[in-house]
Amino acid sequence: MPTFKSLKEFYLYYKEKNPTKLNYEQFEALTAFFPTLLLIYSDGIIDKQEAIYIDKLSISLSHLFREENLSEGALKALQAEFKTQLEYLLAHMEEWQEAFLDTLKMHLTQKPENKDLIANAVEIFAIAAHKNKAEEVNMLQHIRERLELKDE
Repeated sequence: MPTFKSLKEFYLYYKEKNPTKLNYEQFEALTAFFPTLLLIYSDGIIDKQEAIYIDKLSISLSHLFREENLSEGALKALQAEFKTQLEYLLAHMEEWQEAFLDTLKMHLTQKPENKDLIANAVEIFAIAAHKNKAEEVNMLQHIRERLELKDE
């Protein structure tokens, strides 16, 4: 997979490989919350509780765009699209993981103010997942190191 000079360039590549209805700002949110998806998927298996977390993540992502005066139907459609993309990424994690992390790390150098948001989101999902499995602990540490997030 190529390296990307910007999140916009990555978005265009992603859309070419996996057509999505997400606009650039929505894709930016998906990218920012990608580390939480990694944490949920840290053991390579999505159990019933983790499926609930994915549903909650798609709801949370769609609610970031509530202020755009979306109708209830449009908000539900956006939530469904986020869930579709999350499920796609889970099914193709090996293909996309490095590109998302590399691009997000680069993006955070351009927008360092977003590091706290990402660190907090990862921490919340780690707590919710009880972060007691070795895989989850290892993934949490990997995400922190890879994205240069402070250790909470």
